[in-house]
Amino acid sequence: MSKIVELDIFGWEKVYIKEIYGNFIAFIAIHSTKRGPALGGCRFYHYENHRAKSALALEDVLRLSRGMTYKATAGNLPLGGGKAVIISEFYDLKPDIRRSLFESFGDFVEELEGKYITAEDVGTLVEDMKIVSERTKHVVGLPESMGGLGDPSPVTAIGVFTAINYITEKLLNKSPSNTTILLQGLGKVGSNLLEHLYNEGYKIYISDVSPKAIENALNKYKNLKYVPPDEVFDIECDIFSPNALGKVINRHNVEKIKHKAIVGAANNQIENYEVAQRLQDRGIIYAPDYAINLGGLTLVYYEYELKIGKQKDKESARNIAIEKTKENVLKNLEEIFEIVRRTNKSPAIVADEIVEERMK
Repeated sequence: MSKIVELDIFGWEKVYIKEIYGNFIAFIAIHSTKRGPALGGCRFYHYENHRAKSALALEDVLRLSRGMTYKATAGNLPLGGGKAVIISEFYDLKPDIRRSLFESFGDFVEELEGKYITAEDVGTLVEDMKIVSERTKHVVGLPESMGGLGDPSPVTAIGVFTAINYITEKLLNKSPSNTTILLQGLGKVGSNLLEHLYNEGYKIYISDVSPKAIENALNKYKNLKYVPPDEVFDIECDIFSPNALGKVINRHNVEKIKHKAIVGAANNQIENYEVAQRLQDRGIIYAPDYAINLGGLTLVYYEYELKIGKQKDKESARNIAIEKTKENVLKNLEEIFEIVRRTNKSPAIVADEIVEERMK
């Protein structure tokens, strides 16, 4: 078994790298434990056509773990921020190899003795977390059959849906039936969000790199319109909802955006503050990602409370998580946009300032 190597990264409490089963490289970053244990999902991702895969994975695990600290603070949760990234060299793994991989990852988590609590994320499944739980107790997002609260994605979608309704009615002064929205990404969160938006009566455009995801959505729902991935900034919608990977808004496309608002579940949607302020100067509303996509983290926190005996049963824990998610999303947006109206600062900058003040 390979040894854990610790990296010294300014601004992070601990960053670890380890070679786990089958020469897969795994990173775990602990950004902060000031408010509580560092909790964050495990991303299993294929960095296609990049030679410097380890450098890209390290960049991901650092920004994502920092984002988890901010998300936990935005959700008023007694947690710190952490994240794991496993570099995938393959798109699909045989079941026995996948099992061995996540057993090995579970051993890695266990070696950290509770400094980091893992969960699912992009590329990982509830079933993977079940395997991890066989090797460590420091895991949440488990199947209901194991006493967990299951997939956290639906609760993340509820939070983002709450934010979309707020932006639509309070800031765009429209009704859902008169609002067009472009949903980018139909994964676990995006597909749940699509169902909420459809039932609410929004006029929906969809985009995804997966032809199968598009086909499934078009077969399930009527009157959806498909937009190719490379054309998402070529059309004009009231709301653009990014629900895939980060940095979708950057210096290369910020001037092309025709949408009136950006409200989505993806983490780290905007490249930097300069791009964020340019959106604000152009009059494009931005709902800061971690201020609204905190539902999944909220759910797994209450699963953690269930595990340590602070919640009496799964149903009440889930209901509390959903209500706290909606409550905190609305509270965050009200506070952010009240300051934005007074200062004309980007909501991204304002959100960071609010969270950093809460963390003092």
